[in-house]
Parts: sequence; structure tokens; C-alpha cells
Amino acid sequence: LPSNACQTGLLKNVAIGLIGGRAGEKFTDFYCSRIKTLNIDEIIRNPTSALSLTSDARATVARELAVRYAGGDDNTRKTIFNAMYTIYKATGGSGVGLDMFLTFMAELQKVNLDLYSKLVWELEEIDPELMRKVSTNAEA
Repeated sequence: LPSNACQTGLLKNVAIGLIGGRAGEKFTDFYCSRIKTLNIDEIIRNPTSALSLTSDARATVARELAVRYAGGDDNTRKTIFNAMYTIYKATGGSGVGLDMFLTFMAELQKVNLDLYSKLVWELEEIDPELMRKVSTNAEA
């Protein structure tokens, strides 16, 4: 779904179609309120601010960034990758930064396999160690 799916009502329509009226509305309210609270655009501008979030919120951010990455143009994808990579590097390549990056990649694999594959190849040149972690996680 596009990054503005909450604002346009698209998420609500899809959720209702998949899981029914009441559950779809409740899911949409829950998901969209979390996205608003998290201020994804601020996290893109200041990536390390995500490190102070709860684990559920960090996972939500990583998934949302994957969706935006998949739906974005080259500049958007570069900006989002840089934000995710900054988070990863800020934690020394482990812990919550690695978890967020792996969640981002797993979600990207679900929403756009071609972009996921391209990014894996790019990671081989940028950071072979991270690429191995991503590959190992994808196999698990």
C-alpha cells in the first residue's frame, strides 16, 4: 500500500475486505494512530530517535519504512536506506539496530521482491557483513 494509505482510507478499505467490517475498522484505527504517533517523517530526518522507541514501535517503523521504500522513487529509497543504515550503525551493527534492519528487509521482501533482491546485491558492496546477516535471517 502507498505511504498515505491511512490518510486516503485505502488501508481501511483493504482491511475491511480482508478481515471484515468491525475488525478492519479496529485494525485501521490501531495501525494508523500508531503511525501518526510515531511520526515516521521525523524518524527519517533523525533516525537514531527510533532507538528510544519500544520494540513494537521500532518494528512498526521498520515495516512502514519498507512500505515507503517499495513505493518511493530513487531519492526516497536512498533517504530511507540511509536512515535504516544509520540506525543499524548507531548500535554497532547489533541489537535493536540490527533487529530493525532485519525487520525492514523482511517486510521489503514481502512487498517488493525485486527491490529486495536489488538491495541485497547493493549491500554486498556497501556492507558484506550486514548482507550476510540479512541472508542468514532470510533463510531462517
